[in-house]
Amino acid sequence: MKKSLLVIAAVAMSMAANAQSTWLNGVTAGNADDAAAAYAQAAALEGTAASQYVVKPVEIGAGLTLAKAAKDERFGIADYVPYFQPVITEGEGKTFDKADKTAYVAFYEETDENGTLETTGLTSVQFKASRVGTDAVRMQAVLQVLDAAGSVEWTSGPLITADNASAVLDNGVFTSLYEDVDGDGNPTMTGFEGMQPARNKDGVKFKDGEKGADGTTQPDGNWATTVTLPVPANFPTDAWNAKLVVYIYGIHNNKQGVIHSVKFLHNGETGISAVTTTKANANAPIYNLAGQQVNKNYKGVVIQNGKKFIQ
Repeated sequence: MKKSLLVIAAVAMSMAANAQSTWLNGVTAGNADDAAAAYAQAAALEGTAASQYVVKPVEIGAGLTLAKAAKDERFGIADYVPYFQPVITEGEGKTFDKADKTAYVAFYEETDENGTLETTGLTSVQFKASRVGTDAVRMQAVLQVLDAAGSVEWTSGPLITADNASAVLDNGVFTSLYEDVDGDGNPTMTGFEGMQPARNKDGVKFKDGEKGADGTTQPDGNWATTVTLPVPANFPTDAWNAKLVVYIYGIHNNKQGVIHSVKFLHNGETGISAVTTTKANANAPIYNLAGQQVNKNYKGVVIQNGKKFIQ
């Protein structure tokens, strides 16, 4: 632990009063150029810490650049949002394992040294994401805990999978590789694997059908995928900090992805009420409130916001 244990009653009271830490909540500007200039300044990346917490500014990996900004309420926010673009020409990775791991955006929070919180109390993390100009954009997320020197001492991920996508994605899908043949007729795996967020365009479908064909229809007027990720069951109970890393891959350096409205939720807040499913599936896996898949035969199932959970 980072700090010595304090009076339990004081800790409990401060936890109950806690809010959310947030980043990338939009930039107000007269035009796109002014918004991009604002994002180039440190203030736009600073983030807002919840009471009893300290946050670091948004960390943009060397493999990404904040290329531009755009405004459209269909992104799920009224102000300008940032477009993140790969910096290398051959940035295309068909799977997360082969993706450029420097193409990321990261968000860090820790408990305030001057406060009374002993541990982070992190319950879940949430962000909105979009793909720009192409169906190929894929994203993935991991959660980390750092030691006092800033080195990663615990990590979990990838956090978005084919099994949990219907529970953690609202207006987004998980796409898997599929069997095909190459130009010589040899068997091969093709497509893109990972979370496919909504596209900045009406009248489109997600590529989640058989062999990458059109699948679920993206609702017009909704260009954002809301990603809500409960902390894993093995998240360290003595963690006093947490870092969310969101990777963008599947595209070259002439396309972009959007990430905004990032939240860290604490002490019972889950953000789960914001999550719906993009398509009905009676055979879909059942998840508990921590986002873990459970046995469908378990009898203690409740319905919350149209989704099945165990008590």
